[in-house]
Amino acid sequence: MERLAETLKLFRLIEQERARQLAKWRVQLDEDDDAIDMIFRWLVRENRKREAVPRSRADHELIQSHLTYIRNNKEHMRYASARKRGIPTGSGATEG
Repeated sequence: MERLAETLKLFRLIEQERARQLAKWRVQLDEDDDAIDMIFRWLVRENRKREAVPRSRADHELIQSHLTYIRNNKEHMRYASARKRGIPTGSGATEG
């Protein structure tokens, strides 16, 4: 969730909108293993939409880093199955 939250912050969403989106994603991730795929596609689309908005090179690189991390670690972010098997979820427990 940390990378998702940081990416939303870098998209310059207002705090209430970020909180709403993260709460929605948290429920989706807990209930559906495919949620991370949908979330990743949303992030990529949003990033493309926001490319016209001026941002620093550092912010651009950080967004790319978060997107790469999420893409490469989606299999570890399928929390619904982990919970069903009794495996603890969270960045330390499931994402390595």
